[in-house]
Amino acid sequence: MRARKGISAAVLVVATCASAWACGGTVLVEPNEDAGPPIGTGTVVTGSTTPPPPPAPPTRPDAGPRDGGPLDVDAGPPRDGGPADGGRKDGGATSTCYEPGDAILLPGTPPTASQSLCSDAELAGLRTACLGVASSAAACDAQFAANPACARCVFGALPGENAATTPIPAIIPTSDDAIAPNIAACAALVIGRPDCAAPLARRVSCTRSACATCVDQAAEDACIASAEAGICSVTIDIGCTNAINAAQATWTPICRGVTFEESYVKVGRYLCGQALRDR
Repeated sequence: MRARKGISAAVLVVATCASAWACGGTVLVEPNEDAGPPIGTGTVVTGSTTPPPPPAPPTRPDAGPRDGGPLDVDAGPPRDGGPADGGRKDGGATSTCYEPGDAILLPGTPPTASQSLCSDAELAGLRTACLGVASSAAACDAQFAANPACARCVFGALPGENAATTPIPAIIPTSDDAIAPNIAACAALVIGRPDCAAPLARRVSCTRSACATCVDQAAEDACIASAEAGICSVTIDIGCTNAINAAQATWTPICRGVTFEESYVKVGRYLCGQALRDR
């Protein structure tokens, strides 16, 4: 498993809600909304230039039933497959897409809510400059320079900063070239389980990156199960999973949107903006 220093300087594919759990749904089940084509790509320049030493590799347990029993497939809406680039996944199940060496261990301290670091205008500016269809490195750099505190909250450690001591951001990687809103952390904070914010975000980042090359839904399902029992087992917290699933009706209106854009705004506001009562 690789340590992650932040969202690296690369052209990123915006993960759509059709394929990334983190765009919506519960810990265990993906949403059935299809966000359609990718909303945009851009150059994100966050991440420390000198990453911290990688953690010791986790011990990989033997594959087998996880603590807590089988996946609760009734915890959310049915899955509707679709790759991160917005296309539809083809049929043909296979488990060969499990790549434990590609798994990302998300660094950072637990995030908190309502930090009053971003206005709605600043969130929109970062979205357009760094992730929009008209994004550019120059525009993104300008937004980071103008609003460093907001940029850090949204994208993670800035150049030269240590990602390990920076709060896990509102946008997390789901592979080396794809990202998704951090709905997992948002949901944990909404239901009063701040202890679950970091573990659940790490679970999403790890499982999705380990299965980023899957080309059909059945293969992805099998891959994620393998990742959770294998390389990503260190990120699994069944208590947190159960808590999030049980409270879906509470956190969904606040943290989850139908599209990437909606989820980006909701999660950005909750983690990085003002408290709901102050809006």
